[in-house]
Amino acid sequence: GHQRHRHGTAASSLSVDDCYDLGKVAYSEADYHHTELWMTQALRQLDQGEASVAVDAVTILDYLSYSVYQQGALERALEFTRRLLELDPAHQRANGNLKYFEYQLEKQRKAEQSDGEAKQTRDARSPADDYLPERRTYEQLCRGEGVRM
Repeated sequence: GHQRHRHGTAASSLSVDDCYDLGKVAYSEADYHHTELWMTQALRQLDQGEASVAVDAVTILDYLSYSVYQQGALERALEFTRRLLELDPAHQRANGNLKYFEYQLEKQRKAEQSDGEAKQTRDARSPADDYLPERRTYEQLCRGEGVRM
Protein backbone atom coordinates (compact mmCIF):
# COMPACT_ATOMS: atom_id res chain seq x y z
CA GLY A 1 0.00 0.00 0.00
CA HIS A 2 0.85 3.67 -0.01
CA GLN A 3 2.96 4.51 3.00
CA ARG A 4 2.49 7.86 4.63
CA HIS A 5 5.70 9.37 5.88
CA ARG A 6 5.82 11.73 8.80
CA HIS A 7 6.37 14.61 6.42
CA GLY A 8 3.67 13.36 4.09
CA THR A 9 5.92 13.95 1.08
CA ALA A 10 5.22 12.73 -2.42
CA ALA A 11 8.54 10.90 -2.17
CA SER A 12 6.81 8.11 -0.30
CA SER A 13 5.21 6.84 -3.51
CA LEU A 14 8.57 6.57 -5.26
CA SER A 15 10.73 3.47 -5.09
CA VAL A 16 14.31 3.34 -3.82
CA ASP A 17 15.45 3.21 -7.44
CA ASP A 18 13.34 6.26 -8.37
CA CYS A 19 14.84 8.29 -5.53
CA TYR A 20 18.32 7.09 -6.47
CA ASP A 21 17.81 8.07 -10.13
CA LEU A 22 16.56 11.53 -9.13
CA GLY A 23 19.57 11.88 -6.84
CA LYS A 24 21.91 10.95 -9.69
CA VAL A 25 20.31 13.55 -11.96
CA ALA A 26 20.76 16.22 -9.28
CA TYR A 27 24.36 15.05 -8.80
CA SER A 28 25.13 15.29 -12.51
CA GLU A 29 23.92 18.90 -12.37
CA ALA A 30 26.13 19.55 -9.32
CA ASP A 31 22.98 20.23 -7.28
CA TYR A 32 24.33 18.68 -4.08
CA HIS A 33 21.45 19.83 -1.92
CA HIS A 34 18.94 17.80 -3.92
CA THR A 35 21.39 14.94 -4.33
CA GLU A 36 21.43 14.77 -0.54
CA LEU A 37 17.62 14.91 -0.24
CA TRP A 38 16.96 12.16 -2.78
CA MET A 39 19.78 9.89 -1.63
CA THR A 40 18.64 10.29 1.99
CA GLN A 41 15.14 9.25 0.96
CA ALA A 42 16.49 6.26 -1.00
CA LEU A 43 18.55 5.18 2.00
CA ARG A 44 15.61 5.60 4.37
CA GLN A 45 13.48 3.29 2.22
CA LEU A 46 16.30 0.75 1.96
CA ASP A 47 16.67 0.86 5.74
CA GLN A 48 12.95 0.18 6.05
CA GLY A 49 13.46 -3.03 4.11
CA GLU A 50 12.38 -2.00 0.62
CA ALA A 51 14.13 -3.98 -2.10
CA SER A 52 16.13 -2.32 -4.84
CA VAL A 53 17.18 -3.56 -8.26
CA ALA A 54 19.63 -0.85 -9.16
CA VAL A 55 21.47 0.21 -6.05
CA ASP A 56 22.81 -0.70 -2.61
CA ALA A 57 23.43 1.27 0.56
CA VAL A 58 27.17 1.52 -0.17
CA THR A 59 26.59 3.39 -3.44
CA ILE A 60 24.02 5.69 -1.86
CA LEU A 61 26.34 6.46 1.07
CA ASP A 62 29.12 7.21 -1.41
CA TYR A 63 26.95 9.87 -3.09
CA LEU A 64 25.72 11.16 0.27
CA SER A 65 29.15 11.68 1.78
CA TYR A 66 30.34 13.55 -1.30
CA SER A 67 27.23 15.72 -1.61
CA VAL A 68 27.23 16.81 2.05
CA TYR A 69 30.99 17.42 1.78
CA GLN A 70 30.30 19.72 -1.18
CA GLN A 71 27.88 21.64 1.03
CA GLY A 72 30.56 22.11 3.68
CA ALA A 73 29.26 19.55 6.19
CA LEU A 74 32.52 17.77 6.96
CA GLU A 75 31.29 16.02 10.12
CA ARG A 76 28.35 14.51 8.28
CA ALA A 77 30.53 13.57 5.32
CA LEU A 78 32.72 11.69 7.78
CA GLU A 79 29.69 9.98 9.36
CA PHE A 80 28.41 8.72 6.00
CA THR A 81 31.91 7.58 5.04
CA ARG A 82 32.30 5.61 8.28
CA ARG A 83 28.93 3.98 7.75
CA LEU A 84 29.90 3.06 4.20
CA LEU A 85 33.14 1.49 5.44
CA GLU A 86 31.24 -0.61 7.99
CA LEU A 87 29.39 -2.14 5.03
CA ASP A 88 32.37 -2.27 2.68
CA PRO A 89 35.71 -1.97 4.54
CA ALA A 90 37.78 -2.32 1.36
CA HIS A 91 36.07 0.56 -0.49
CA GLN A 92 38.99 2.46 -2.00
CA ARG A 93 37.51 5.90 -2.47
CA ALA A 94 35.82 5.85 0.93
CA ASN A 95 39.10 4.94 2.62
CA GLY A 96 40.82 7.82 0.84
CA ASN A 97 37.98 10.20 1.69
CA LEU A 98 37.98 9.13 5.34
CA LYS A 99 41.61 10.23 5.71
CA TYR A 100 40.93 13.41 3.81
CA PHE A 101 37.83 14.38 5.81
CA GLU A 102 39.61 13.68 9.11
CA TYR A 103 42.53 15.81 7.97
CA GLN A 104 40.22 18.67 6.94
CA LEU A 105 38.26 18.52 10.20
CA GLU A 106 41.49 18.66 12.15
CA LYS A 107 42.56 21.68 10.09
CA GLN A 108 39.18 23.33 10.69
CA ARG A 109 39.39 22.76 14.45
CA LYS A 110 42.86 24.27 14.58
CA ALA A 111 41.67 27.28 12.60
CA GLU A 112 38.74 27.73 14.98
CA GLN A 113 40.99 27.55 18.02
CA SER A 114 43.34 30.15 16.61
CA ASP A 115 40.49 32.40 15.46
CA GLY A 116 37.51 32.53 17.80
CA GLU A 117 35.29 34.65 15.60
CA ALA A 118 35.49 32.21 12.69
CA LYS A 119 33.21 29.99 14.73
CA GLN A 120 30.48 32.61 14.93
CA THR A 121 30.53 33.58 11.27
CA ARG A 122 30.95 30.10 9.85
CA ASP A 123 27.25 29.21 9.75
CA ALA A 124 26.23 32.46 8.12
CA ARG A 125 28.58 32.17 5.16
CA SER A 126 27.77 30.28 2.00
CA PRO A 127 29.62 26.96 1.83
CA ALA A 128 30.61 27.83 -1.73
CA ASP A 129 32.82 30.70 -0.53
CA ASP A 130 34.72 28.55 1.92
CA TYR A 131 35.09 25.32 0.03
CA LEU A 132 36.21 26.26 -3.44
CA PRO A 133 39.93 26.32 -2.60
CA GLU A 134 39.55 23.08 -0.62
CA ARG A 135 38.04 21.38 -3.60
CA ARG A 136 41.12 21.96 -5.70
CA THR A 137 43.27 20.31 -3.05
CA TYR A 138 40.74 17.53 -2.83
CA GLU A 139 40.87 16.83 -6.55
CA GLN A 140 44.66 16.79 -6.51
CA LEU A 141 44.69 14.39 -3.56
CA CYS A 142 42.17 12.06 -5.12
CA ARG A 143 42.97 12.34 -8.78
CA GLY A 144 44.20 8.76 -8.85
CA GLU A 145 41.02 7.50 -7.24
CA GLY A 146 38.31 9.10 -9.34
CA VAL A 147 36.21 11.09 -6.93
CA ARG A 148 33.49 11.75 -9.50
CA MET A 149 31.10 8.88 -9.87
